[in-house]
Amino acid sequence: MDTTTLLIISNDKALTEKVRKEFSATGINLEYAEDGISGLNKAREKSVGYIIMDSEIPKCNGFIVCRLLMFDEKHKHLSIVITSDDTADEPLALRVGAKVFVNKNTDPQNIISQVRQMITTGSRKNV
Repeated sequence: MDTTTLLIISNDKALTEKVRKEFSATGINLEYAEDGISGLNKAREKSVGYIIMDSEIPKCNGFIVCRLLMFDEKHKHLSIVITSDDTADEPLALRVGAKVFVNKNTDPQNIISQVRQMITTGSRKNV
């Protein structure tokens, strides 16, 4: 596992660009996918340590992708942040294995802060 690789699974171009700008100069390797199937494949093929994923993405939603990764012994170590516009999604996000849930309606910097904290501390639990 390469704990310095962050996979962004999102079709939200503004969020993806914000994350790219924040982490591109830090030495963190960034990978991108715009839908659940390609994101799941990248997570399985690449050696990633962290994932930021929208709950609602094309082809396969973020909850299913998260659950599939958490069922796989090889990938259950991943620290996954699930983002959603709906705060009612938080219990499901945590139940399927996300380490952190972030409401997308809050300041986008909150998502960045949560990921930075996980990377800095090597967190494998809720932050």
